[in-house]
Amino acid sequence: MQNNNKNNNQNNNNKTRNTSYYKSRVNHSPKQKKEKSVYLDKAKKRQWNNYKLTVFVMFILMVVFSLLIGLGMFLNSLVGPVDDTEDTEDTPLNLFTTNSNSQGSQNNQDNTGSVFTPGQTDPEHPQPVEISEIFYNYNGVYLDVEKLESLESLQSFIDNIKSKNINAVNIDIKKEDGTVPYYINSDTDSVMNGMGQINISVEDIIKILHDNDLYVSGTIACFKDSLASNYWVMRALRSSATSIIWEDSAGNYWLNAYSSGARNYISGIIESSVKLGFDEIILSWFFFPNVSNESSIIYEIEGEENNDMTKYEIVKNFVADQMYLLDNIAPKVKLGLEIPVRNFLNLPNETMGLNTFDLDLCNFYATSFDPADILAGSTVNGQTIANPENNPYETVKALCAHFEYISKNKQFRPYMPAYNSQKQALFEYDMNAWQLVNYDDNYY
Repeated sequence: MQNNNKNNNQNNNNKTRNTSYYKSRVNHSPKQKKEKSVYLDKAKKRQWNNYKLTVFVMFILMVVFSLLIGLGMFLNSLVGPVDDTEDTEDTPLNLFTTNSNSQGSQNNQDNTGSVFTPGQTDPEHPQPVEISEIFYNYNGVYLDVEKLESLESLQSFIDNIKSKNINAVNIDIKKEDGTVPYYINSDTDSVMNGMGQINISVEDIIKILHDNDLYVSGTIACFKDSLASNYWVMRALRSSATSIIWEDSAGNYWLNAYSSGARNYISGIIESSVKLGFDEIILSWFFFPNVSNESSIIYEIEGEENNDMTKYEIVKNFVADQMYLLDNIAPKVKLGLEIPVRNFLNLPNETMGLNTFDLDLCNFYATSFDPADILAGSTVNGQTIANPENNPYETVKALCAHFEYISKNKQFRPYMPAYNSQKQALFEYDMNAWQLVNYDDNYY
């Protein structure tokens, strides 16, 4: 009995232990699975966050890389193509590139007429041009309209210079001898008396130039005028010795700037020219002749109220009147003054009535950089040039340095023969306005 009870108690204890072990295994299992699940969730979350961070960083890098490529393309488009083609004395300059390396002194016979271009445009895809804006970047050539045979020949001339990135053309309105090569008004027609005028309308010439996006400049030689002096003798300078028309050393006659009739004649040409469509007017020889003996000339004119004025005052008032005229009838038209380079280099000339520093009533100055216009032994920018014509490169480079200060304060435009050595010196100073001259109208 006791043994039976003992056995029963032992069996119950074993059952209790087995049940407790089972329960302990059952109770522990869910907890372990739960802990394992939390761990996995955290690991997956960290992995997903790392993946998202990687994608985000790659996206940022791609954006930055794309921006850098775009910026590079934009800067490259500003710089433009570069061509290292060399220019030599015997080879015309490539019109779409210019070698800025100095070629040193060259003679004056190198490639007359060739043209250089600081920038490049695609001639097959020209950009729209605002004519009035060309004034600030004037890259022009001279055209002798008397050599034009027809409007077709004019278009051939235009096609040639346009291929060389020229954006402006200068023509004569009135030449130094007084010739007006086309009809301007009744006064010029009377002076010309039907002689020497071309058979092409100047309005057609200007229209075709404008249609080709070219800026049109016209030059008027004011008081140096043999034709008008002979036509209006009383408006001309007279010799104090003979009381007849005074003649300079080159055989030219001059209108007298003291004469209101002479001044009105020039003003009438300016007004008529503006109406024809010129974008700017350049006045040359708007002063008195340079003479060693002023007493050899009679300046006073009977009945004129301004006989007591100085030559400086006469010239300055004349320029001011023309500026006032343009401001009233054509404010967009520019007025330029062409002044001999010798007078820019030297002190004011009282005989000529020319003080370059006092003539500020204009839009720009123009002058010749032709070494032939520089006196031998002249000092330019501190450099004495013994023979300017034999040293065109050095001469033009010295002139560029001398006039650099003027360009900072006033629109300034040099003009010169289209020789490579001179253009090279001009280009090295990066002048944005210039004019090349070839009297044969050939620009290679």
